[in-house]
Amino acid sequence: MDLRQLRYFVAIAEAGSLSAAADGLGVAQSALSRHLAGLEHALGARLFDRGRRGVSPTGAGVVLLGRARAILAEIEATRAELTAGAGQLRGRVAIATSSSVANALYGPLALRLSREHPGLMLDFHEGQDDLIERLAQGRLDLAIVTTSDRSGLVSFRPLYAEPVWLIGPAGDSMLGPGLSSESITLEQALGRELVLPVGEASLAWLHERCRMLDLVPRCRLHAESLDTIRELVRLGLGCALLPYAAMAPELTAGTFAGAPIQGFELVRRLGTPRGRGHGRAARVVADAITDEVTRLIRAGAIPGARPIGP
Repeated sequence: MDLRQLRYFVAIAEAGSLSAAADGLGVAQSALSRHLAGLEHALGARLFDRGRRGVSPTGAGVVLLGRARAILAEIEATRAELTAGAGQLRGRVAIATSSSVANALYGPLALRLSREHPGLMLDFHEGQDDLIERLAQGRLDLAIVTTSDRSGLVSFRPLYAEPVWLIGPAGDSMLGPGLSSESITLEQALGRELVLPVGEASLAWLHERCRMLDLVPRCRLHAESLDTIRELVRLGLGCALLPYAAMAPELTAGTFAGAPIQGFELVRRLGTPRGRGHGRAARVVADAITDEVTRLIRAGAIPGARPIGP
């Protein structure tokens, strides 16, 4: 097994076919096939299932894909650090989190890292679904998540917890404006028609609590964007379950109504791929995220949140 085989393997997996990968790499398809056969022979495992529409990774291929991406990223990070010398940190770090966290964190984090490490390149992603899978596969270096990982491929660092509120349109008789609102039970919240995020992973925290209470949420509308969820709630099509920080300005202004749900918090953790060395750049960014989150909470920029880090 060598680095060229790993690069070719990743290219085939991402392209979905040998011909497309060969075109992208600028090599003959026959040469690509030979390298893939050599890699499968060296590992003693079939890495792709072949079909009429191309190829897809086998179970062994999925495992290798995450490892291969991590190995290649580590080599590039090492090369960047050595090229730059010890004086300046270089590298590329991919970060992901939900829109509500991104709105509070990404700006201050980018300002801090631009001042302290101008040689760093940062890729900021937003979304809630499949973050654990993308971490495990090496497509992300860091992600702030509320979900857990049963595969054992991701490590977590606790960051903070924030209360979950039931959010409704202004004037909702059950809800009130701002922090003066009286709390309600989760059973009361689940008795309302809900507008929920798209994706099973983004709802894992809710499903877990519902299983404990033997309750089923009432929901016929799902949306990926926080802005879309706000608009559907404003139109009276349902209520949302959101962290207070995501709606604090609107609740204070009275353009939406809301109430905290008793004993219901979202716990946010910083996830990193397990089982591989993390480049210096990723470690520096992870520490900066922890510091910035703590500073933002103390400054009131994430209303209602409380730090839970070690």
